[in-house]
Amino acid sequence: GAYEVRLQRPDGTQLLCHNNATPLFDTAGRRTGSVGLWTDLSARQATERALRAYELAIASMVDPVSGVDEDLRYRIVNEAWCRTTGLSVEQAIGHDARELMGERLPAERMRALTDCIEQQRPLIVRAPVHTPQLEGRLIETRYHPYRDQATGLRCVALVSRDVTEEERAARTVRDSDARQRALLDAFPGYIAAIDGDLRYTFINSRYAALLGHTPEQIVGRTVRDLLGQERWRMTQQELELTTDSASVRLERHFPPRPGRPALDLEVTHVSGPVGSDGKRIYYGFGVDVTARNQAEAALIAARDQAERANQAKSQFLAQMSHELRTPLNAVIGFAQVLQTDPQLALGEREHGHLRELIGGGRHLLALINELLDFGRIESGHLVVEDVPVPLAALLDECLGLARALAE
Repeated sequence: GAYEVRLQRPDGTQLLCHNNATPLFDTAGRRTGSVGLWTDLSARQATERALRAYELAIASMVDPVSGVDEDLRYRIVNEAWCRTTGLSVEQAIGHDARELMGERLPAERMRALTDCIEQQRPLIVRAPVHTPQLEGRLIETRYHPYRDQATGLRCVALVSRDVTEEERAARTVRDSDARQRALLDAFPGYIAAIDGDLRYTFINSRYAALLGHTPEQIVGRTVRDLLGQERWRMTQQELELTTDSASVRLERHFPPRPGRPALDLEVTHVSGPVGSDGKRIYYGFGVDVTARNQAEAALIAARDQAERANQAKSQFLAQMSHELRTPLNAVIGFAQVLQTDPQLALGEREHGHLRELIGGGRHLLALINELLDFGRIESGHLVVEDVPVPLAALLDECLGLARALAE
């Protein structure tokens, strides 16, 4: 007879054995013993356990799984595959996939299946599957080649999953990203984004053209590769100053190039969020301030010119005041000589004229001295004195000056 028995080795380990026992008889027909053929079943038992675990894992998968050999016959299918196709395990195992699936197996998937078998390389196909359960859904199938150890046949394991919602979300993100990029390209400014390695992750067309490249030529390159070591070092120092609540603002000057005048940009560095790779994103927003800087330079030049003109005017007034006082002092002096010369027999009427002449000259001299005070006003050195003024004498002086014109 034959039976299985578990044996224990001297070291305590156990193994399952199968024994085929054959009795031995002597010439008289009496049983004298037996011959036992023992087979170690431990490896087979471990394989069976692994196979059951594998089958359980395959059966529990929510994605459809199947296996096809080089004759395109199904060797394994799981419950998810059966629910998807509407076929049972018995209807699938051992049957030709072409006959079983018919039009439900598109040419693209059939070609991928045969290519995977012939070329022994994995493939991925995303395409609709024409089954009542999956109509209108997008299915991604991964083809994994392997060779059956028992038969030597080339086989393919197929794992499928519904990626309709994933593709729809990805399309939404792509459309949103395309709209966002179009908006940023249309923005009348200069925008760029770099990661923690100072590698460009985005740049709009306007900024790329300013650097003499296209966005595709810049994205993926570092600031060091594109602008050199010095600019890379400066940018690194600037980004170190940015935080979640603070930005860095500075000006960049771009010298003229053929077909483009010189340009001044006011660039603001802003610290962005940390990406999925753990690296922080930094954004740079540039605004053209060339016209503003030119206006400021023109304003400064105009101010300097006005100050120079004002200084020239003050110098002219000072010089004229000195030049006017010299002849005026001569006029007043000779009038005083006429007034005090005893040899001149001047009457009261002539003395009155001399007094008017001397008073007008002194008044004119005071006005000239006030012109000199104008320079002191501009320099901030004028001293204003608060003193009493004899009103009657002031009025008499004014009347005397105006009397001749009134007459």
